[in-house]
Amino acid sequence: MFAASILLLHSACKDNKEGSNHQFEKSGAVVLNPGQGWILYGSPSEQSAATIALATTGYGRYDWSTLNPQENVYNWSSIDNEISLWAARGKQYAFGVMNVNTSGNNVYCTPKWVFDKGAKYTMGNGEGSSERKYYIPVWDDPVYVAECKKFAEALAKKYDNNPNIAFIDIRNYGNWGEMHMYPFENYTKTITNVQLQSLLIQPYIDNFKNIQLIVCWVEPPLTASNQWVVDNGIGLRNDGIMGNQSNSGHSGNGDVIKMAIGKQPIVWEFLGPFRSFVGSKPWNDDRFKDNIKNYKPSYIGMGHWNGDAQYMLTQKPNLVKEAANLMGYNFSMMSANYPEEVSAGETMNISLSIENSGVTNMLTGCVIKIALIDDSDRVVSSFATDWNAKTIQGSATSNFTANVVFKDTPAGTYHLVLGLYRNANDPKPTYNLDNKGRTADGFYLIGSINII
Repeated sequence: MFAASILLLHSACKDNKEGSNHQFEKSGAVVLNPGQGWILYGSPSEQSAATIALATTGYGRYDWSTLNPQENVYNWSSIDNEISLWAARGKQYAFGVMNVNTSGNNVYCTPKWVFDKGAKYTMGNGEGSSERKYYIPVWDDPVYVAECKKFAEALAKKYDNNPNIAFIDIRNYGNWGEMHMYPFENYTKTITNVQLQSLLIQPYIDNFKNIQLIVCWVEPPLTASNQWVVDNGIGLRNDGIMGNQSNSGHSGNGDVIKMAIGKQPIVWEFLGPFRSFVGSKPWNDDRFKDNIKNYKPSYIGMGHWNGDAQYMLTQKPNLVKEAANLMGYNFSMMSANYPEEVSAGETMNISLSIENSGVTNMLTGCVIKIALIDDSDRVVSSFATDWNAKTIQGSATSNFTANVVFKDTPAGTYHLVLGLYRNANDPKPTYNLDNKGRTADGFYLIGSINII
């Protein structure tokens, strides 16, 4: 049944058919929504109930050879399992597929069969080890490029239409797919911007039409590729924040990610586990929040792997909650004006003020509807507005007005509500607002209206 405890502040009006002003209270809670939020590394079993409650997205990375152990043979079970586990907890999943990973024991991150087919390679060291040698692809080798393209096609065929995926990293260039050659700079050769774009990234653009793609920001000498990927609908991530007194990451100029602000998602990962920032490396809460406000990420990894998120939450509970509502977008209704009484089929004017207290605009799809519901939460009538939620800039308030008509509505008193949908035909609203007065189906009360 409709919640009787909804709190609204009303101002008087001259006539019920004239505009009546309403103001709304914020919930004060952590607001979770698609396209933003804290990321948790690993499986849900590696997290606590408290970290899961504050995050929107699970995350994992895979070796290419694990998913494609033989030519034309794919094993998606590890990804499918994680998608299911996170979806069961109401979360989306994101992942990347690496072609070199010097942190692991697998020297064949790119499958051995690719080299057996004739792909050229060099051998490079991992961090702190001169004994284990890793197979480093020659990045523009025709065999390697062709197999990367084939894998991108297979990955898209499998996952491009999966609504439980938040984004997919493109990680087929550089160590860990981070678009750099550390620590094997002396054992490989970089490629040109045109080669990186056309040979390794373009196949993902060609095959993925629905899932958001992300690329680690490209370091010198290929920084020109950053603008190209943003212009082609790909977000940027910085895998190395908070490692020094700026936000530049572990090398190069982190300001390059600013070119994605307001256009594509920005994803952050700490330079190391949150534990590593205690004592030996600089950490400052205000600097962290200032960097969020300055660089405007949509997603941030909560710590790293192996329980680091829980450690961060234990050490900085208030900061974690504050950052959850700061990153990305965070909408709340501030005020509304509408007539509290109209004749059936009559056009009425509704104005609504919506604040975005997050740092950036919404980048996911959104349809804003105004509806009438009865005391049982049943939708009696709804009206899809032409309001564009993506235009609500971070740290700003936007005002919207619509001429609304509720057709074929029986006379009676109804609850006037707002719903934000990912897709127009979704059965229930998708997005949460930072307001009190949410119904069980995800609507937010504007007020009462009498149809005569």
